Amino acid sequence: MHNFRRCIINTAIFLVLVLVLCLFVPVFYFEGGIAANAGKNFDVKERQSYAGSVDTIFSGASHGLCGFRPSVYDEAMDTSSYNLSGSLLTMQGRYTLIQQELSRNPVETVILEVSYNALSRTDTTHFEGDYYMIGRIDRLSDRLKWIGSSFSYDEYFDLYATALKDGRPYLIHRMKGLLVGAGEQEDWNPDRGFLPSDPKDLTLSQEAYRQEYHTVPMSTEINQENLEYLNRILKLCQQKGARVILVTLPLSQLALNRYDNLETVRLQYAQLAQENGCLFWDFNLYKERTALLSDTDCFRDINHMSTKGAGAFTRLLADTLSAYDGGQDVSGWFYGSYDELPRVGADG
Repeated sequence: MHNFRRCIINTAIFLVLVLVLCLFVPVFYFEGGIAANAGKNFDVKERQSYAGSVDTIFSGASHGLCGFRPSVYDEAMDTSSYNLSGSLLTMQGRYTLIQQELSRNPVETVILEVSYNALSRTDTTHFEGDYYMIGRIDRLSDRLKWIGSSFSYDEYFDLYATALKDGRPYLIHRMKGLLVGAGEQEDWNPDRGFLPSDPKDLTLSQEAYRQEYHTVPMSTEINQENLEYLNRILKLCQQKGARVILVTLPLSQLALNRYDNLETVRLQYAQLAQENGCLFWDFNLYKERTALLSDTDCFRDINHMSTKGAGAFTRLLADTLSAYDGGQDVSGWFYGSYDELPRVGADG
């Protein structure tokens, strides 16, 4: 009886801690302080303010976060878009956010980033992405549901401790803002979810390229949970009448030279797109990619574009979609496979 009573008390304490986490921690950290880590400052409030007006959604992990520029796309396509991407965002997280936006917006197009690890990513990398997601869910009941479904019991302490530690700087920022009467909206992202970043020169010598050629094999083993949630996204969009476009965003020349198995990954996405009647474009295979996106100033690191690179790519994406919708055959704009893709440093 004594042990049973202790169990009840411990369970009650645990539930109170989870409730406090969901109610208060987002105020201190997630809804604002997340900007420092994931580029999603006041994401919940932004999306609430745009409710009813968004017709195009970009969804992805960090590649999409740094690669899709809604301002550039909207100017070219006369649309109203939002970039839902987030750092280390899982397919489950993408599904959750897309589901919410489809329920309150007249979405016509969903553009899904499918990178080299979007389907192969395992549970060992999920914690940080799922942690960021808590503050991007605006209803308490949904936050509780997310925590319960996304974290194991032994992760709750780390979750709570990390949130409180990371929240301190933002709490100080909010207190200062309240004292001087500063509003929150001054910190809103002017480019609707896109994360701007400075470029880094990634160019190497010819010899360095040769030494690194295909030295990093990409995993081709599909995580079934990721595939399940991707299929849920496709089915949901079909039910809502939104077309889905699968897009592989450009990597740097350095990354393309270093990574192996990219063709196998591309074929997986191509088959998935064919089975579901979706468009799929791999912009690493765009024939003018090197001229458009230089390793000198178009990437922030080997995998992610800088602000300049993202602007150039997003305009290309808009031009490609416009041409396709206009009846043009754009297949000739791309190489047929990674085997045809010229690489600096390849033998021969």
